[in-house]
Amino acid sequence: MTCRRFPVLPLLFTLAAPLAGCAGAPPQAANPPSPPPTAQQLTAQGLAAVQAHYWRVAHAALEQAAKAGDATAGAALGRLYFDGDGVIRDFADAETWLRPAAAKGNAEAAYLLGEIAAQGGTGVVQDPKQAAAWFTQAAAAGDARAAYRLGQLLLDGELGPEEPQAAMRRFRQAAAAGYAPAMTAIGSLYDQGRGVPQDERQALAWWHRAAAQGDGEAMRLIGQAYDEGRGAPHDPARAHAWFEKAAAAGDARAAQLLQMPTLATSGDRASATMP
Repeated sequence: MTCRRFPVLPLLFTLAAPLAGCAGAPPQAANPPSPPPTAQQLTAQGLAAVQAHYWRVAHAALEQAAKAGDATAGAALGRLYFDGDGVIRDFADAETWLRPAAAKGNAEAAYLLGEIAAQGGTGVVQDPKQAAAWFTQAAAAGDARAAYRLGQLLLDGELGPEEPQAAMRRFRQAAAAGYAPAMTAIGSLYDQGRGVPQDERQALAWWHRAAAQGDGEAMRLIGQAYDEGRGAPHDPARAHAWFEKAAAAGDARAAQLLQMPTLATSGDRASATMP
């Protein structure tokens, strides 16, 4: 029997050629590392985590962004300490982050600093005048809540003698921006004749504007107007209906009024006559 000879050497050379080519080729460059997130990206991540109540993620992202100088992150981080969300509530820690943000013109930070000064607390001295200064800064930057709070300080005599006219100007500033509690306050000033001529119909009109935006206090005051016949016809059934709306909107005083026997009776009549 004759043995066949296979061309072994040519085959080996054929296989070795591409292997030698691979061995001699320069290694492929690795993908460059991704750049670190910007302060704006970290702020966006932090704010999204706040919305989802992922407090640890929010705190880590916002702190990194705030340290990089992002004012929005500083204000949001200060808010976490102000509210005690995911951290121990601490006004002094809140101020640490809020002050640099407010110095850069952040209205939210200035507003929160005003609230801290107005309320006072552990590590922070109550200072209405300092609160007014912060609220003034925030209001100038367009924060309607700050304009309203400044009006409250002026109306309550926290800065000296009561100034209802100056308070009315601040309430109007906030109301022009659509802030419902300011509309309620304007109605109350008309109802009481403080800083303006007394006008119960104007009061009722302003309360209706605030109630249309869901303000529970305004709803209760409308109910009281119908209950007492001030600026509106005396109508216990309507009064009861407004008190129910106010209580549903979270007004505690309206819920108490609904427990009064006379209003409970009015409610029975209202359920029989109103849709």
